[in-house]
Amino acid sequence: MKVDKSLLLQQKPMLKIVGKTFLQTILPFLASSKKHDLLPQETLLNPPSKKLIESYITWSGGTVGNYEGILPPHIFSQYALPFGLSLLEKTPYKLAKVINQGVDIKVLGELKDNQPIFARTEIVDIKEDNGRARVHQKLVAGVDSSSIALEVHLYTAFIIGKREKKKTKREEVEKNLIEVGEWSVAKNDGFNFGVLTGDLNPLHWVDVIAKATPFKSTILHGFGQLAKTYELLQTKEGKMISDISIKFIKPVKLPNRGVKVLRSESVDANNRYHLELQDQKGTTLMVGSFCY
Repeated sequence: MKVDKSLLLQQKPMLKIVGKTFLQTILPFLASSKKHDLLPQETLLNPPSKKLIESYITWSGGTVGNYEGILPPHIFSQYALPFGLSLLEKTPYKLAKVINQGVDIKVLGELKDNQPIFARTEIVDIKEDNGRARVHQKLVAGVDSSSIALEVHLYTAFIIGKREKKKTKREEVEKNLIEVGEWSVAKNDGFNFGVLTGDLNPLHWVDVIAKATPFKSTILHGFGQLAKTYELLQTKEGKMISDISIKFIKPVKLPNRGVKVLRSESVDANNRYHLELQDQKGTTLMVGSFCY
């Protein structure tokens, strides 16, 4: 899919943060050492344009008609994430050292695509352990403070030192997985998703920089991974997701064909399906749970 580069004109808040982070990486003296109070923040945000919304849904593999007059829940990464990052950059940690570890999305109502969005964000918890500062951040969006339609929990980790390698065993879930479907991404989809959200981190689209990282390749954004999985589930099963929690295990390298979306045959005691994303080799890329 070809994404119109003119959509970048709508990404100024995120581009400003990405640019600032890049400059502070190559010129560390520009980073502020000033301590800030991590108080909750509130604001009113403009929704994306209809053209951007439709392009985003199409790229994600969704059906535009499913969102007539409303915003897809996962498009918060376009309109609200820059606002969330503005609080995160007040922590004593460097945004250039941040790792997206997972996200929870609870759909509590509908967000109209033609009216301002009330947004509020706060830091729920920070824990420093084994070379990582793990931050739990909450972000809500709605018509106003008394009418919240979306609740998002973001889980990030900042690299703050050397990490002692420990063998961590993922909790085994008793399940029989069925394949719901597959999605694929082209070499330029890191750039495409960057145009749709403003996150033009070079790791996702500049080969020279990406090859110098441990991944040795450009990789898809975690939220791009989420968007494609979210929409495939809804399209294949004909139901709208009301709650999803995911944890990123390994990145999706670009290009990548036949990324499998699997879920458990039945729901657990909490009425949730177990969810896994695997590549063609059977390597687990993402785990989580969801309900309709």
